[in-house]
Amino acid sequence: MAKPENRSNVTLSDVAQHAGVSRATASRALFDSGYASRAARRAVLASAEELGFTPNRAARNLAKQSAEAIALVITESDSLALSDKFIGLGISGVSNALHNTEYQLILLIAPPDDNGAKLRRYLNRGTVDGAIVLSHHSSDHSVEIVEGAQLPTVFVGRPWKLSNCISYVDLDNRQAAEIATRHLIALGRKRIACIAGPADMAPVIDRTNGWRNALADAGLEPGPLKHITFSGIGAEEAMASILAESEVDGLFCHSDLLAAGALRAIHAKGLSVPADVAVVGFDDSPYSAESTPSLTTMSNSGLVLGKQAGELLLNILGNETRAAEPLILPSELIVRESAPPPQSVLPTLSSGPVLCGDPNN
Repeated sequence: MAKPENRSNVTLSDVAQHAGVSRATASRALFDSGYASRAARRAVLASAEELGFTPNRAARNLAKQSAEAIALVITESDSLALSDKFIGLGISGVSNALHNTEYQLILLIAPPDDNGAKLRRYLNRGTVDGAIVLSHHSSDHSVEIVEGAQLPTVFVGRPWKLSNCISYVDLDNRQAAEIATRHLIALGRKRIACIAGPADMAPVIDRTNGWRNALADAGLEPGPLKHITFSGIGAEEAMASILAESEVDGLFCHSDLLAAGALRAIHAKGLSVPADVAVVGFDDSPYSAESTPSLTTMSNSGLVLGKQAGELLLNILGNETRAAEPLILPSELIVRESAPPPQSVLPTLSSGPVLCGDPNN
């Protein structure tokens, strides 16, 4: 960048461009108003000196103020972001974490097939102090965008790529899927299919690997696998396709919504659950206890994950650190009618859901 001829007209944007950082990063480095890496701070200070940048007192005082805002980035289509129960609970959880603070929650919906330009521009303005990313896909640009903005960020669910400005809250999804699949195996099921979420989401890959690992440990071949969006209609179609192509006696679904669609297809085929096909879902959503039959599922509270993500980000901002260690929450098997326990474990279902399985073992 050429040096401005009139050094008195040098702006913060000029300094940021010269240093090769965002305007928000330049502001944090110059005014000590938030986190900036040592390398970024050195580059900004050197550029400011070389260009002769002398900010006035009002600008300095303004820069030191917190934006008092947190961005909640949902990398899904508008329709899914506003209708998915897990996402809705995640939003509520983050909101609960911020309730007694001065931070305002700003909702940003950025579909994974979007080029991310609009999100990048917004997060680079310095109008938020941090971000939480919910429902991350490998193609949604969110990791590179928050890296570029030098913005402290917490992901709900393990991101595809880790960096020194990113933390995350998640389950041990692989181990949870192993618990679910081992339960089906303990019921004597030998041909266990899997209806999975999109293959560009890290938690989905972890759950799929857990399903495979449990089957391999038992000496069983994997049943059919279908990767689809988190859609009940899509799951109904996927299960109908599975039943048309092969015989299965067990099914692991990556969400209760997918399990709901699969149950419809199983019943439409004239089969019974669990007699013909035992089914285990994921999330322990309100639907799971009310379905017919009631659904055996793995616990995964979007409300808890969202709240923990919000609290983790508040801790990072309060301590003026860049990131924190990942927070991994436990998941438990909730046993109901769609995959009831062996009689040796539980004589009847009258006592309600049974918690079993220790994700730490």
